[in-house]
Amino acid sequence: MAESSKPSFPSRDHRTPSSSTLGIVVFSTLRLVDPIIQHSIITRQFDLAAFLPRLLGGTIASAPLATSLTDVFNLPTYHQLVLSMCLGGALKHAFWATSISQQEMPAKHAVLIAVFNTLFNSLNTIFSIWSVTCPCNDFDEPFKSPSVVIGTVLYAVGLLTEVISEIQRKQFKQDPANAGKPYSGGLFGLARHINYAGYLALRTGYALATGGPVWGLITGVFFGQAFARASIPELDGYCQKRVPNLCYLADFSMEPRGPRSRKKCRIS
Repeated sequence: MAESSKPSFPSRDHRTPSSSTLGIVVFSTLRLVDPIIQHSIITRQFDLAAFLPRLLGGTIASAPLATSLTDVFNLPTYHQLVLSMCLGGALKHAFWATSISQQEMPAKHAVLIAVFNTLFNSLNTIFSIWSVTCPCNDFDEPFKSPSVVIGTVLYAVGLLTEVISEIQRKQFKQDPANAGKPYSGGLFGLARHINYAGYLALRTGYALATGGPVWGLITGVFFGQAFARASIPELDGYCQKRVPNLCYLADFSMEPRGPRSRKKCRIS
């Protein structure tokens, strides 16, 4: 039996029509404001990184002060890439909240999740313009940096993996014939928690491209531990309640089994 864990948020209780409208609106709005905040940091309208050279050395290398979002197309390629990563994550979250998720989304949870993402993204942005951590030496040709290349590939693969796997699972669950059944098709046929793996790759790649190998490693360990110690055990417990006899017959497949089965059961 899976060990009990603290409930995650948003709640895994399925929402009823209109029950999370306010939370969805708040969450989507705050997430879509995030790229504007990151743009302000890069262009130093919001000079959040200025304290770093005074305390720890180095310099802040970013675009000149700007007054409008329209200048984004005039920014160096590297800064456009950093903003694109932020925008991709924001759009993914808005799409998930409005079209994929069936979980309750209380407004207070929406604010907490959105603020957390903005704070973490702000760290990425700050490190991308600080000479000590920025992995890019030429802002106009960022893909000369291995960290930027690997980070961008990880980010893209992670984003697509998370979105596609969630869409595939949503389509499976929309079929009334699959009510109460665990899903192990599509990308979920490759790994039990493929959507979490996608998010981990996205986050690690984003950090690697903006803050270099050390920050990428720290970020990967942080989110990996969070999933291993909280999100995955909580999800396992939730699924155990819904499908008590769920067993894994192989590393990448699963189906309900009877209590007399000699094969070891693992919940997902």
